[in-house]
Amino acid sequence: MPDKNIVSWTAMIGGFAWNGLYEKALQLFIEMMRVSDAQPNGETFVSLVYACGGLGFSCLGKQVHAQLIVNSWGIDDYDGRLHRGLVRMYSGLGIMDSARNVFESNLKDSDDQCFNSMINGYVRAGQLARAQELFDMVPTRNKVATQ
Repeated sequence: MPDKNIVSWTAMIGGFAWNGLYEKALQLFIEMMRVSDAQPNGETFVSLVYACGGLGFSCLGKQVHAQLIVNSWGIDDYDGRLHRGLVRMYSGLGIMDSARNVFESNLKDSDDQCFNSMINGYVRAGQLARAQELFDMVPTRNKVATQ
């Protein structure tokens, strides 16, 4: 493709990330930043957060989160996908204080997926009382998460 723009870059980065090719997603992002004038958008960041969580790269995940803040990207942008992605990443990495901070920073977007990520993170971290506390707060009962 001769003229790559942010849409084509992000489509490829997302395709790699969402199919478990996390390293390829990160490599392509680095290439985009090196050779292109394209600037990442919220969709790009959603895929990067997912890739960082999949690889277990907590340091890089925190850097991506910092870039969201520095560039004034609201975590409630993109239908709450940035919010859910950050909660999933931090809880999956066992960084429960950060996961909880993100979770509570935008509680209105904390849907069943966020609650599940938080509860699972607390259980994996052995913080069963906190998992139970959060389970008791779940607004929608008897619903199976779809993602």
